[in-house]
Amino acid sequence: SEVKKRGVDFELTIVGSGPLHEELVGLSEKFELNDCIYFAGALSQSSVISMLNQSDIFILSSRCEGLPIVCMEAMASGTILIAPRINGIPELVQDRINGFLFESESVLNLTEVICWANNNKNCMKEISLLAREKIENEFSRKKSTKKLLNIITYKISQHE
Repeated sequence: SEVKKRGVDFELTIVGSGPLHEELVGLSEKFELNDCIYFAGALSQSSVISMLNQSDIFILSSRCEGLPIVCMEAMASGTILIAPRINGIPELVQDRINGFLFESESVLNLTEVICWANNNKNCMKEISLLAREKIENEFSRKKSTKKLLNIITYKISQHE
């Protein structure tokens, strides 16, 4: 509602289901956001990836995460990522370089980040390219397999 108050025109799709679904539906009604919020429910991974490919921005609003795969998927798809500054996420996202970070549970900070991204669309292409590059360079299947193989080889050599 804060983003809408600032004059940003948007459509928001909330993916997932769980115990907060009814509360979120109630909040969208309370703040008169039914015209711009869609609840997609639980989706398959292929549907999520398809949705990412069609989206301008992906927002992760979790309060507790390690290093979320969905953030990597968003970055790999070229979708701009906005995520909370918690746990392992800042290892993945460099704020305003390959994505955006906000202070967890701060509606004001999240609103400011969304509005900044909306008002600086000329920066988004470079940010999305750097995000994809980060994933390709550090989290590709080949790179991850090599790291895992090195760990296994090291562990085996310790036990010989």
